[in-house]
Amino acid sequence: MTEYLIKNIFDKCQYRHFFEPCDNTEQCKYNEFCSNDCGQCLRHIHFQHKAPEIFKGRNYDCARMADYYVLQFGLRYASEMLYALENVLGDQESEISVLSLGCAPCTDLFAFDYLLHKKRIASLQYYGTDLNYNDVWSRIHRDICNYAHDNTYDTVFNYDDAYDIFTYLENFQIKPNVIVFQYVFSDMAKRSEPKTIFDYADKIAEYIINEMPSSVIIMNDINLTNDCGGGLDYFDYLVKQLPHKIRLSDTKKYFANDYNDSVGKGTYGYGEKYHTNKLHFSEIIPLDTIRKFSPKKYCASAQRIIVTGRR
Repeated sequence: MTEYLIKNIFDKCQYRHFFEPCDNTEQCKYNEFCSNDCGQCLRHIHFQHKAPEIFKGRNYDCARMADYYVLQFGLRYASEMLYALENVLGDQESEISVLSLGCAPCTDLFAFDYLLHKKRIASLQYYGTDLNYNDVWSRIHRDICNYAHDNTYDTVFNYDDAYDIFTYLENFQIKPNVIVFQYVFSDMAKRSEPKTIFDYADKIAEYIINEMPSSVIIMNDINLTNDCGGGLDYFDYLVKQLPHKIRLSDTKKYFANDYNDSVGKGTYGYGEKYHTNKLHFSEIIPLDTIRKFSPKKYCASAQRIIVTGRR
């Protein structure tokens, strides 16, 4: 029976949460606020305007919290990525080389791995880059590397400043044909000035134009504009930096947000609405097996999916 990456990582995260003590308590400066509820710490990070003052500016920095993050958000984010990929996959199996900018626990890789096992893609290489405060992602990344080695594809991680990533790619002779932004711009917007993010988008566009003659760019994020705490404006800015003549297709999609609709706010329209927001992977990770972690029960993002090429 096939063991998918998503199952392998979920099992390890659950095991550590239930059977291994938190090893971050002594050095954690937030320890006095810790109720051993990683969900609460995540809420403080995601909604810092509602958090105690000490949490202002906090980033992901606790390995136990990282495990909880996977179990709470992993199904949603992996499902959204699988929907995005279904917009661009053809009948012919492709050799995929992914550059994931701001990869965190690699929920996008869960989708690529699934497609590899389903023989929808021919081969897979994955290069993830992210900040790694306090080795927050290292444990999960080691688990991923071990799994990938056993499943005959390569994974490489880099923890340098994302602004230097293109030098890193050149030095290691890495040539991606897919770039993924998985909940990156909204996270950057919490910690960086807009000019910094626009300059970063300029560098990415320059790299795509000069080094990726045929490529797929997938942006998947909160369905909110910059003014509302999201990053959709950065989606649109990046796309505008790519010459129209190399954009073979440009797809904007979004999911109905059950929470917004239930409280009467409605869902922000960004292109075409998916016909469903149902999660994938339910046959691999039934929701009731992770209910303790309050998993997200449906997809809710906005997406911009660009295919480039030379006409």
